[in-house]
Amino acid sequence: MGPGHGPRAPGTASGAASGATVGESGSGAVEWVQGDLLDPAPWIARLEGCRAILHLGASTGRASAAVHRAVNLEATRALVRAARDARVARFVFVSSIAATYPEVARYPYAAAKQEAEHAVRVSSLDWTVLRPTIVLGSRGGPGPALAAFARRSRTPIFGPGLVRVQPIGAADCARLILESTRDPGTSRQSIDLGGPDVLTFRELLVRLRTAQGQEGERFLQLPLGPALWAAWGLERLLGPRLPVLAGQLYPFRYDSTAQPSSFLDARMPRLSRIDAVLDGLVRELGAAAHG
Repeated sequence: MGPGHGPRAPGTASGAASGATVGESGSGAVEWVQGDLLDPAPWIARLEGCRAILHLGASTGRASAAVHRAVNLEATRALVRAARDARVARFVFVSSIAATYPEVARYPYAAAKQEAEHAVRVSSLDWTVLRPTIVLGSRGGPGPALAAFARRSRTPIFGPGLVRVQPIGAADCARLILESTRDPGTSRQSIDLGGPDVLTFRELLVRLRTAQGQEGERFLQLPLGPALWAAWGLERLLGPRLPVLAGQLYPFRYDSTAQPSSFLDARMPRLSRIDAVLDGLVRELGAAAHG
């Protein structure tokens, strides 16, 4: 869904069935519209008078390569065309740090995001591409899955776990995304979004285990290369129904860190440190489980 900054700010979500308005913010600054990005006819009129589009719609997790391509690439291309036709100058696209991985042959989500970024960059729009790293929150994304992963008596880890990660809290990430839409310095820039702490994936899992009352260094070491190839082979045969998909192993293979930028550097001092993010994640998940 995507808020903008004009008199009307459309929020469109790929895969939905209708073009009806489903809600409005109390301020009237954001109007939420349900619709299919690949079928702009029911909602394209809502772009009139809108100065900016924030494109957050995506397919993640357990989806086929065809779905990732349709939702993450083709729908982005359709929204870019709609923005151009409606003369919406500003277009902020939320991509993923996975789009920076040096190869994504067995990661359809990242491959689609790479191509979608290109479609945004070559457009005539005043674009910004944002690439969050590992976004940790209790209401979705990798946070709940990583917490469950780390709660096991022995947490599986693929390879040595020495790749570097730079997680960011979900609330911090949301604030940075909104601030980027208002900052003229982000125009025609690709900007990574990460938190203040860089650590290895192994260290992240140790801290997450400790935050949940588990003994820190208890891992089940698994070979990364064979696991990646096996997961990809089975995924191509069976579809995205395996316990672990090939794409989910890529963060064990490549660094997920943010490149410095003036936008991120200026805001880094007020972002939450990793231990506070993990404590909040565990506390919120615990409250939800008992609530």
